[in-house]
Amino acid sequence: MIQQFIQQQLEPPQLVTMNENVHAISVKAMVKEGFGLGWVPRRLIDDSLRYGQLGLAGDERWYIPLQIRLYRRRHDHNANLEALWSLLAERFEPTSAALS
Repeated sequence: MIQQFIQQQLEPPQLVTMNENVHAISVKAMVKEGFGLGWVPRRLIDDSLRYGQLGLAGDERWYIPLQIRLYRRRHDHNANLEALWSLLAERFEPTSAALS
């Protein structure tokens, strides 16, 4: 996803991938240790930004939008699943229509 985003830029930067990791916390740790740049969720680094431990390497043009979609079987009436689904529908009101 990140590679595709970079290649779509008018002037893509020449970057070398040193590490790929599905765990954003691991990417954050590597960046804090000085291993270069990393794309991580903003929410994960808010404290590090506030305390000056990390800085943003670019402006809003480098923000990558992300959608998370959840699917379930329509007629699964497991009580735990129903409770989770209701909680998500309440918490994410704008997309709750997609949760039905």
